[in-house]
Amino acid sequence: MQRQDGSVRSSNNPVRQNRYLIKDYGLYKGVVRSVIYTDDDRNDSGAGQDPTETVYVVMVIGGDRDGQIFNNARLMRNLGGFDNYSEITLKSTEGISHQDITSIIAAGDPSLNKIEKLGGDSVYIQFLNGDPHMPVIVGMSNHQEAPADSTSTDGPVFVERYNGITTDIDKNGVFTWSKDNGAYVPFLPNIDNPLAPFINQFAPLTGQTDAVVVTLNNTYELSVAFLPGLTITADGLKDSVSIATAVGTAFEISGPTDSLKLSTTGGASLALDTTSGLSVKTATGDALAIGNGAVSLKNTAGANLSFDATGFIKLGNSSGDVLKDVLEALIQALTTEAPAGFGAPLLNVATYVQLLTKIQLITGG
Repeated sequence: MQRQDGSVRSSNNPVRQNRYLIKDYGLYKGVVRSVIYTDDDRNDSGAGQDPTETVYVVMVIGGDRDGQIFNNARLMRNLGGFDNYSEITLKSTEGISHQDITSIIAAGDPSLNKIEKLGGDSVYIQFLNGDPHMPVIVGMSNHQEAPADSTSTDGPVFVERYNGITTDIDKNGVFTWSKDNGAYVPFLPNIDNPLAPFINQFAPLTGQTDAVVVTLNNTYELSVAFLPGLTITADGLKDSVSIATAVGTAFEISGPTDSLKLSTTGGASLALDTTSGLSVKTATGDALAIGNGAVSLKNTAGANLSFDATGFIKLGNSSGDVLKDVLEALIQALTTEAPAGFGAPLLNVATYVQLLTKIQLITGG
């Protein structure tokens, strides 16, 4: 019919001239046949003005209306205020029309012979004031191919999945958000154009159903995991944060111990804490430690150097204390024997002074 402004209104739209005299207050299960967005010329939700909302074409599943199409079905929303509102766009099954149903069933194609198996969202539909020209999607129904519902062991749960993203809250209040790594792939052939299959099914890559997982448990521990194994964990009760890579390199911060640690898979590490201060460890042993006014340095062969808190310097090696070796050399010099390791005459005064200086440096005297 023609509007006053000269535009044309579809005969399927609810107007007084073409409303049914018979009211229908039934509740029907349907599948979304197509989505009519606000920038689609077929969208007449604005009643002659700019479209105000996305509407849907719904095909009824089961009962006397099986295969019947209802246009311009509006989706009931959780919120509908000026500042408080919600929006979700349902998925459609493109390329299937009510004219195709008979031929599809006759063909016996197991992938297409049941409407409820189509890729579109399954919905429940009613009619405003019982008028079939004013269909309203009042809720969602469980899809034929959806995972099984919760068991008694699972208890009361909340689970939503949309475009490869799953939100899960279990009976203990543990919140999990996960995102699959995948892409949209052709799900059904487009009967209108077999050479251009439409895409409406998200498929995760093999082994990557949880590419990113965020978990907040009921003890206030937040963890984020990424493929192939990077994890970030923040524990509110323990006042700690840790980061670990897939190969094992890790970084840890602990509030209770006032410490920080960085470690590698080979065993090397760097640590800061209130006890030892700073420690550097290689894969084969401790290399450097600083804390409480003392410093120590050693290698895996046994050589070591230490500065203690009282001001003494100590040397050591794998065979014993270097200080002991120096004292023996001094005794040799005083008994007219050649001092080992210094290459000086046995009665050379300079050698004697050199030995005394080294002893004073080592002992802190």
